[in-house]
Amino acid sequence: MKSLVAVGAGYGNIVMATPTIRAMQSMGATDVTICKTSGPDAHELFADWANVVKMPEPSHYDAIIQTVWSDGHWGAQRNTYAPDRALNGTVHESLVNMTAAYGAGFVGDVPEPMVGTIRPEQFLDDEPFVAICPGCGGGLFWERKRWGGWESLCAGLEARGERVIILARAEDFAPWMNGYRMALGTLSIGEVAFVLGEAKCVVGIDNGLAHIAAALRKRTTVIFGATSEIKNRPIGGNVTVIAANIECRPCQMDRGKWDACKDWRCMEISVEMVLGAI
Repeated sequence: MKSLVAVGAGYGNIVMATPTIRAMQSMGATDVTICKTSGPDAHELFADWANVVKMPEPSHYDAIIQTVWSDGHWGAQRNTYAPDRALNGTVHESLVNMTAAYGAGFVGDVPEPMVGTIRPEQFLDDEPFVAICPGCGGGLFWERKRWGGWESLCAGLEARGERVIILARAEDFAPWMNGYRMALGTLSIGEVAFVLGEAKCVVGIDNGLAHIAAALRKRTTVIFGATSEIKNRPIGGNVTVIAANIECRPCQMDRGKWDACKDWRCMEISVEMVLGAI
């Protein structure tokens, strides 16, 4: 069987679709198409393990697999399998995606996630380091994921003898980052994935880089606020989630609560709590 898997949205959503891609690969030749994404380099996450097609011809495939964020592409095709989006938010997004693979005939356990990496021409050296990933997505909608403790956390890590490297977008720059080694928009996502794979451990919020790090089997500490770890917890065997114990979170799947919240108390997480988890 030849399959096409349609993925989309942010890097983290794409990583959460990779178990479905691997499930379909186990059944035969499988292509991937990226319907929409937060970055033009998202295809690099499939380097060396999956074939990406920009403008696929639906008639060439025996099965077309949609995922949560593929926006219903090719929904009119008779051989299209859609995920059970009614489950979204109640179980992990990767499991929602897998309902489409099961509908197409896959039998077996959910495969592990996978991401490709591309070695940067420059940037790395041989010293161990902790990768810090503070980026919260872009735009006011995701600003509530921003954590205010990064400067103190990095100072605390340095006091423990750790070397810190900051990985984020250029627009995530803040003055406190001066003095640390940074890759702010200078590396492609495949190159960032390579750097994450070289890290001693990774600390981030619920963002794409945390998902990539976990998929690379790195020890990953993730700060969650308004978004749901039930839906979005990075997939990996060495992931620690830190979240505030307050009744109003997570509000991600309740747009009324999300829009009404203005103080974002869920991100009032102490530096000591995060340091203790690393």
